[in-house]
Amino acid sequence: MNEPMRYPMLVAPTAASAEKTLHRAAQLQKDAGFHSTLVCVERAAEMIRTLQNENELARRQIAALREQLSQEKQDSQKEADKLNALVGSWHDRAKAAEKANVEASALAVAAIAQCEELAAHELELRGQLKQAESRAVEAENYLTGLQNAIEFELSSVLP
Repeated sequence: MNEPMRYPMLVAPTAASAEKTLHRAAQLQKDAGFHSTLVCVERAAEMIRTLQNENELARRQIAALREQLSQEKQDSQKEADKLNALVGSWHDRAKAAEKANVEASALAVAAIAQCEELAAHELELRGQLKQAESRAVEAENYLTGLQNAIEFELSSVLP
């Protein structure tokens, strides 16, 4: 009589453990961290494109200013000095844009690495979810078998 009472206690932690694992996996699938990382990667890519466009524009402007400088150098040295200062300013902007481009590229690489880590983690969690679902099915089958065995035992004892 005491033996049938022990079986539900042995099975309950397994079923509860499986349900807890299923619940945890569902929570992790809803995690906004993965979505946030993707948004960061998209923003970094947009920043890179913007910086590349600005860098190209600055390079074109520098080239145009240098051409203008060489043409106006013949007119006067004073005008040439002013244009050299302007070229230097644009060159500094180009350097700043290049530096920002390098930084944005580094951020993009880091974000991609983080995305890859999150994808690997998600794959691992999916595997854990499948294992938990499998254990839940096994526990349910075990409980059904146990219930059938108890009913059989009771039918042989009860009139």
